[in-house]
Amino acid sequence: MTQQSLLVLASGQIASLAFLVYEICLTFDDEVNVIWSKPNRSWIKWQFLFTRYFALSIQVINRGIDSAVASHMNMVSTDLKNWYMCQVIVGSILMSAVEAVLMARVYALYNKNVWIFFVFVIMILAEIVTVILGIVLNRPGDEFRASNILLRSPTSFTYFGIGAIASQITILGLTLLKYKAAVQGGWSKAPIMMLMVRDGTAAFFILLVVTTLTVVATSTQNEYAPIGNS
Repeated sequence: MTQQSLLVLASGQIASLAFLVYEICLTFDDEVNVIWSKPNRSWIKWQFLFTRYFALSIQVINRGIDSAVASHMNMVSTDLKNWYMCQVIVGSILMSAVEAVLMARVYALYNKNVWIFFVFVIMILAEIVTVILGIVLNRPGDEFRASNILLRSPTSFTYFGIGAIASQITILGLTLLKYKAAVQGGWSKAPIMMLMVRDGTAAFFILLVVTTLTVVATSTQNEYAPIGNS
């Protein structure tokens, strides 16, 4: 990789952290008014706070490690290798946290149908198994170098992405099936139905694009793949 490519890569990763911090600062007043005011027993409150600040913490840690590696600091290779493998676990946790909200919306839309609940549980378990399988099959070998942290995305991201895409398609499919039933029943114009379809479809396409790009960039080992995964 050329020096220019390294500069682009580093700039992109720093930009992703800057954008995240900017978004948090921009919406912090809404967070205080809408999220903090919720009772402590509200799971959505803790889900939001976890997703937002866990992602921020990981970004800060990653950028710190990137800086240390780029500065050729003496670091334990085994620890770096373990952290490298953990990247897909972090991504899976964050994706699952987002999917949990979408699943809860669909679950409510189906009047808390027990079969829908079991479908979602199976989907989450399948994603976990896929991630574990990806890690086991793609463990870094003796050829691993500290520079891999900067230059390559873990191949296990491909497995994670495929599992996530399957879950997202299922969530959208169930939403559209309920919308079809609503059209036939004459209540498709109900505000809650319109909101669910609009937000569900928008979330699906955003997550699908991000996940698909992650899979493609990782599987082809594009030199800028780490930017997308950051």
